[in-house]
Amino acid sequence: MIDYTISYNNSHRHFVDFKLSAKTFGKEKMQFQLPAWRPGRYELANFAQNIQKWGAFDENDHPLAFKKITKDLWEVETKATEKIT
Repeated sequence: MIDYTISYNNSHRHFVDFKLSAKTFGKEKMQFQLPAWRPGRYELANFAQNIQKWGAFDENDHPLAFKKITKDLWEVETKATEKIT
């Protein structure tokens, strides 16, 4: 199961905070990707261009190594990690 938290802590700055948590199920790497299409508009968009901060953490809140593969795809090293946030 994937848990999402969406908050709007800095409304004056027009930023939305997203937090996603998921179990790794023993995977050594996990990929996270944003959609590239706009529903109902039939056009591609670059939603990732507006991301200000991106990070991955284990169940003990330690940072995990990650790399950006494409404009909207990130790969996280999750070896020996049970849960990722």
